[in-house]
Amino acid sequence: MCHTSAPAILIEVCFIDSKNDMKILNTKMKDIANAIVKATTGKSVHELRPPKKDDNKEELYKVQTGAFKDKENAEKLTKELKK
Repeated sequence: MCHTSAPAILIEVCFIDSKNDMKILNTKMKDIANAIVKATTGKSVHELRPPKKDDNKEELYKVQTGAFKDKENAEKLTKELKK
């Protein structure tokens, strides 16, 4: 990310050498992702169920672009997004 100074890690999950390797990766992708989250955060991932659609209510589409302690950073990103 270009707007961060946070530490980062690069995780090499596997080496794909055949179609069978790719099939295994695709089959185990959620397990692999959950293991990475658990190893890096100590927390478990719980899969979210899509909300039930209520025909009487409009659908909402939410977009969150950031959360800042410093108001200047929030205003700077707001200006960039408006451009």
